[in-house]
Amino acid sequence: MKKHHFKWLRSKALTIALFCLGLMAGCGGDFDPINPPSQQLKAFCGLVWGQGGVPEKVWLGGSDGLLLKSENDGNDFIRVDSGFDYGINDLSFSPDGTYGYAVGNMGMYARSNDGGNAWSVQMLGGDFAPNLHAVTWAPSNDQLGWIVGDSGSIYFTNDQGIHWDLQNSNTDENLHGVCFFDDFQGWAVGDNGTIVGTNDGGQNWQPRDSGVSLGLRYCFNDGNFGLVAGLGGTLLRTNDFGQNWEPRDTGVNNDLHVLTVNPNKSGTVMAGGDGIILRSPDFGTNWAVAFDEFEAQFELFIKKMVYVLAGGQILATGRTDLGQGFDFESVPGLLPSDQVPSSDGLLLKSDDDGDNWFQVQIRVQF
Repeated sequence: MKKHHFKWLRSKALTIALFCLGLMAGCGGDFDPINPPSQQLKAFCGLVWGQGGVPEKVWLGGSDGLLLKSENDGNDFIRVDSGFDYGINDLSFSPDGTYGYAVGNMGMYARSNDGGNAWSVQMLGGDFAPNLHAVTWAPSNDQLGWIVGDSGSIYFTNDQGIHWDLQNSNTDENLHGVCFFDDFQGWAVGDNGTIVGTNDGGQNWQPRDSGVSLGLRYCFNDGNFGLVAGLGGTLLRTNDFGQNWEPRDTGVNNDLHVLTVNPNKSGTVMAGGDGIILRSPDFGTNWAVAFDEFEAQFELFIKKMVYVLAGGQILATGRTDLGQGFDFESVPGLLPSDQVPSSDGLLLKSDDDGDNWFQVQIRVQF
């Protein structure tokens, strides 16, 4: 691949991402930018699947309870009044899209029972509330859900998120990801190569040997196989419901944060991370670099990624790290260096199964 594939992204995305915290007004009169700096878009906080594995809606979350929803594949977003001002670390919706769940720091948990239009908040953990990092649901049962967070915290619900009980995870490590094959078999991943698994819906969690010591950040399952992504290019694979894990050679040492499978192309899995996107054609067995044209002055960190349509279209969210020797004054239109806000909040899209990527201008309708 040649550098010109990412030339537009490098020059334009810097201006878009930094001006107005990554949210710019559209040309139409109904679209306006979010007013900085009171609310900062952390766009790595959620992309949500619809039925059949393809998103019917795309959701983005951020600081101060910021929620954005798109019903046209991320082309335009509507701002949803969350009713709370807590930052959002992860978003999830029930398979039919009726029930929505958001988690954040200091035990923050928010629930919607009307498709995300209205939200109610409760705090989990009492006086020692942990930071919560991920929430998931049983694939075919929206009564059952799990939340994971710091210090080995795992919370469980069997009534669509109305009440939550703390389960014994048998670990004190911070947990960053959780996923389930069915109502009973699942696992959670976290720091220092931690994997804990359950065969009974979380009544008992037991350590599983990951074979690695680096932090694990994300887990994913699809049918009869599961994958875990982590720091230093770590990718682990299971084909026995998480009982045993085998390392897969990625050929890179970039930290990996997210995995997604192509629902219309059997076997194709993508992994995103720090400055790189990987692809596997065979359910995560073999991996190769799909895209790594992120230049030094525009290092991009992929945080969430999901296929949105047939034909290889993918949406990804992430952030940039512009703090290492970058001359802000050399790029027209950027704020002075002492006024540059966070560069979180990039929305990217690929139309060719991840070979090339371009910046999506986030238009927000109020």
